[in-house]
Amino acid sequence: MANNIILYMTDISPPCRAVLSVAYTLGIDIEKRYVSFLKREQFSDWYLKLNPEHTVPTLQDNNKPITDSHAICAYLVDKYGKDDTLYPKDLYVRARCNQRMFFDAATLFKPIRDVAFSIFKNGSTEIDPDIVRNIYASYDMFEAILDEEYLAGKTMTIVDICAFGSITTLDHLYAPMPPEKYPKTVAWVERLKKEPFYAAIEENGKHVAEYKRCIMYVKDLNRHRK
Repeated sequence: MANNIILYMTDISPPCRAVLSVAYTLGIDIEKRYVSFLKREQFSDWYLKLNPEHTVPTLQDNNKPITDSHAICAYLVDKYGKDDTLYPKDLYVRARCNQRMFFDAATLFKPIRDVAFSIFKNGSTEIDPDIVRNIYASYDMFEAILDEEYLAGKTMTIVDICAFGSITTLDHLYAPMPPEKYPKTVAWVERLKKEPFYAAIEENGKHVAEYKRCIMYVKDLNRHRK
């Protein structure tokens, strides 16, 4: 059992929930410490020392910080996993995992980050239509690369858990996904909803709804400031 593991996080963050979901699946106990973005705690001196990028999540394992949810998930499996099922050591399968995690970080999660930055940092009240168009383009790519039951093969890996939060957030908040156009993606989402982490960590979609309410609340505040 892992000890002295701390996760600096917020529940509404898909990457934070991905780390918690991987830890839950591995049976790892993690101490959760919340970082308030509304209070701008991510810019406090103590947090910037842990994570100069001022993002969440940040993991501390025996006082050693690790940032980026994908790196954290891979680290947890490599260090604490009883086997390599969630992050296979087979070089080809691992390369597929890595490629799709890069796709999640660079393509799927980017519009979530961009919208949050524009609303929380720049005071925006609307979502740029170009961002929405790019989200649908990313759906097209995701549907194309989903050539098996899971993103890296026939079993769930960390890339599925990571991308799940991105896809469901995009679908519920910014760009509703037509099931008839993206049948493989919709089936993949439903498959992952049957995994134990969905009820335990995602709480059956509760945190996605909370994130939507938070975005709407800040957008409304921004309108009244103008």
